[in-house]
Amino acid sequence: MKLKLNTTDNKKLGTTKCQRVSQILHRFYYACVYSLYLVVVSFGLISTSIQVRAEVIESQIENSAQTIEGHIQISDARAVAYEYTPAVDGRPTIVLLNGLIYPLKNWHKYVAELTKQGYGVVLIAYSTQSESLRKTPAVPYFARLEATVSGLEQAGLEISDLAADVISVVDHLEIDKFHLQTLSFGSIPGSYIANNFPERLESVTLIAPAVMPAHRYTPYGESRHNFYVWQNQINLNPFYVPDYYYDLELRQTMTLLLAAQYSSFDLRGISYNHFFGGVYEMARSTKYYDLKDHADKDWPPTNVILASDEDPSLKRDQMNYWYEKFQNAPDSRLVEILDVPHEIPGSNPETLAQVTLGLLANTYAPGAHKFQSELSQTQHFDTLGSISSAGAVSRSCNSYLKPKTTFGSTFGTF
Repeated sequence: MKLKLNTTDNKKLGTTKCQRVSQILHRFYYACVYSLYLVVVSFGLISTSIQVRAEVIESQIENSAQTIEGHIQISDARAVAYEYTPAVDGRPTIVLLNGLIYPLKNWHKYVAELTKQGYGVVLIAYSTQSESLRKTPAVPYFARLEATVSGLEQAGLEISDLAADVISVVDHLEIDKFHLQTLSFGSIPGSYIANNFPERLESVTLIAPAVMPAHRYTPYGESRHNFYVWQNQINLNPFYVPDYYYDLELRQTMTLLLAAQYSSFDLRGISYNHFFGGVYEMARSTKYYDLKDHADKDWPPTNVILASDEDPSLKRDQMNYWYEKFQNAPDSRLVEILDVPHEIPGSNPETLAQVTLGLLANTYAPGAHKFQSELSQTQHFDTLGSISSAGAVSRSCNSYLKPKTTFGSTFGTF
């Protein structure tokens, strides 16, 4: 039996086939167009990505040519990290010595202000600080245990060890002469360098300098200090370790200090015990230090930069140091920056850079000055602190220059 399709069915079948072919062609067309669109967009994104990546690489190369981050490996137990920006156009180089627990990153804006003017800058982290401890694969040299009559003790360090860190870096970078600039605790290894390597220095600038250990600025701390000195002098016990109890109390003090600021430290990749040990040993090495003992030394031209919001007791001692220095070196200059705290490089880098550039250019006469960045002017004072010319700042340096008195003993002149 044959199946016959009528004409109407044949027409319907033909129409359906045409519609299907048309639909397929349309879908193919749109698929091609969409694919082409994707190719174009993808090519654009790839081009943009390549361009961005090229810009990033170029930027990295440019930055690496300007600032070199490196370290020197003195031994497996000792490394010294640094950041170095070479000088251009024959400008001199400034070596920056860090504070006790001051992160290097807090210097960066200040460093940028100096390098914009073509000055070379070397920023150093002592071998005891976190940036250098990350580069130390073994137990740090100061934390290695040694046998003593009182048991195992850390090997410790001396101020000369921190100064050696600095000299090792500048020798490695083949820098013969430089301007030395220190912050707070940095005045301590800085004074050692000025005493022992004066021929390497163009100038010395002490920013908010540490004059004595901080605990000696309170009656309790000074009395404890004098007690430990007396104990060392009169103790007849052959097994007595000098400063044993002093060190115990100092360890407790440093524990409280670091605990209060723990959240501000970047301890990635290092042991807290090593970090604490570095800070403790730095403080321990300065127990009997007094910057005023170095005021009569034959240093290169010396400047002191003070913070107006400094602790009053410390500021008086800073002023007394500079006054003694000025008697021995009349070319010394003191500048007090108004409305800044102790941590000047991080709190007001632009103003500090203005003052530094002025000191390097010898635009400040010998003597004492106050600097107010908002008015872009300074006020000069004579050696006794009285106002010698009119200016915008009304307060006199005389309010900080006190007659030298002795508190409790020959230690701790205020």
